[in-house]
Amino acid sequence: MRLMIAAVGAALLFLPMGPAAAAASSGFEIETQEGWGEAMSPYQGVSASYVLDGSNARLDVSSQDAAGETDAGNLSWQDLFHPHFDLIDIQMDARTSLDGIPAKYCLYKIKKSNFKKELEGKADRLYLNYVVISGGLLYSMTFSDDEAAFAGHQQDFMRMVRGMRFARAPQNL
Repeated sequence: MRLMIAAVGAALLFLPMGPAAAAASSGFEIETQEGWGEAMSPYQGVSASYVLDGSNARLDVSSQDAAGETDAGNLSWQDLFHPHFDLIDIQMDARTSLDGIPAKYCLYKIKKSNFKKELEGKADRLYLNYVVISGGLLYSMTFSDDEAAFAGHQQDFMRMVRGMRFARAPQNL
């Protein structure tokens, strides 16, 4: 089974979109931290995007049909990052839970490539991606920031993602 998440800074799908959809209509609720606001997403497949004022920190949340899978821990990063897995340098991965639901996460960088230049320009960014399945949907929450500022903004992301609530019944998308 191949499921692709918009995990590379929500940039695995490069098509422009309009404003981010309201989170509640996408099957989840999120409480942003001070200084974070909803933003337009430049990427297709992103349900909601949030940015931290005065920084390059960004949180992108995407959702898609889970294709019958019920536990994110059963999915491989190779499948989740397909077709860009060879360009991803996973530095750490583990399992956890979000809103009482099994989840997994990884910390990664994008390897030097044209793909990296397209996404990041001259910046070096770090990404922290959480994946959870709820209500028949696969949710991907990706925090990204400049490598030098990542640690300083990571706690905001962690508070937001740990406070997320997910719909338990299938959503009509």
